[in-house]
Amino acid sequence: MTGLHRTRRGVPAALARPPESPSVAVASQRSFTPGAGISVQGMRLEPAGTMRTVGDHDWPLNKEEFKYVYSKVPRMTVEIIVRDESGALYLTRRSIDPCKGQWHLPGGTVQFGESLIAAVRRVAMRELSINVHKADNRGYIEYPSHYLNGLDHPVGLIFEVDDYSGDLVANAEASDSGWFTKPPDDMHADQDKFLLANGYLAP
Repeated sequence: MTGLHRTRRGVPAALARPPESPSVAVASQRSFTPGAGISVQGMRLEPAGTMRTVGDHDWPLNKEEFKYVYSKVPRMTVEIIVRDESGALYLTRRSIDPCKGQWHLPGGTVQFGESLIAAVRRVAMRELSINVHKADNRGYIEYPSHYLNGLDHPVGLIFEVDDYSGDLVANAEASDSGWFTKPPDDMHADQDKFLLANGYLAP
């Protein structure tokens, strides 16, 4: 090999170039300095961690940004399992899109810089009005029914709540709620498979 010498780690020196600036390339030829915010396809994306009020809660993305960002990358969510003393599972029926009218586990998107247990506590309080004291991870759900039908690409981390306080009250994003031992009609197909395979619901 002529014309190249190797660095201590064995990488050709011609390829081991230090970064030239603190800027990061984004969306073909657009760039930003971390912490400064960027403009992509006419949208102003605020610095990481910036929050704004969307509806009844604080959220780092508006609807336009949410749709753009999660059309490019998977969306990490937490899905919450709550069972009563008999083992029945609490489900809510969505009153909003996507999946309007389907029964599902309460859940929501993990925010930037948020720990998973903090996301579980936030979502549980917002969607169910309960304070979570202990929750354990039980696996994950992938959602091919979403990305194969032109929606986003969520990956749901499942947390079973072992200890909570407060009375379960579903918020306005649910048109109905209840306790189940078998899948209801119009159950979300991807969640249905997980819950049946892991014994949370009976066939």
